[in-house]
Amino acid sequence: MGMFDYVYYKGREHQTKDLDCGMDTYDITGDGRLTKRVYTPTGEIKKRRLGAVEFDFPVKAHTDNKDMDYHGFLNFYGNDTQTARWISYLAKFTDGVMTDIKEASPNNK
Repeated sequence: MGMFDYVYYKGREHQTKDLDCGMDTYDITGDGRLTKRVYTPTGEIKKRRLGAVEFDFPVKAHTDNKDMDYHGFLNFYGNDTQTARWISYLAKFTDGVMTDIKEASPNNK
């Protein structure tokens, strides 16, 4: 099983393996900044069952966004829920701001 991170762009969820692959959540903001969602434990514990084993999971709340000041290229991808089409994007960030984004789907070579 591969690890990845989530990237939200224009309100849609995508995945990427270009960042830390820690199952973290990132947003590309309206002004083109890449931010990482920061979660803080609430102190609450929820029990979840996986098969025959029950686990305690700490509940976390989204409390902040950390600007990543990202510089480089970021590939992220996912299904367009309206068209059921696979979409892959390649975004270019310069000094923390997205300066270009191209759809890199197999259908648009």
